[in-house]
Amino acid sequence: TYLEYQPLPYLRLLASAEYNDQRYSNTTGTRIAQDFVIGNLKATFIANKQINAEFGVNNVADANYAYEEGFWEPWRNYFANLKLSY
Repeated sequence: TYLEYQPLPYLRLLASAEYNDQRYSNTTGTRIAQDFVIGNLKATFIANKQINAEFGVNNVADANYAYEEGFWEPWRNYFANLKLSY
């Protein structure tokens, strides 16, 4: 689920949360990956119709989680994107 808010014409804020229930992570059902929730934040700066810059954080709470038991996903990470349209 997500919430998007645009407080200014040139700024868009996005907060999202993702829940994954526990699951069997192999075909025999002997390995179970535990359930988890992760939250993400992103800010988009709109310079004009052709240029946007995005900055954000994935896994804000720095949760330790795995889609498959024993194979952990990256913890908190940061990103920046520049979008040029023509």
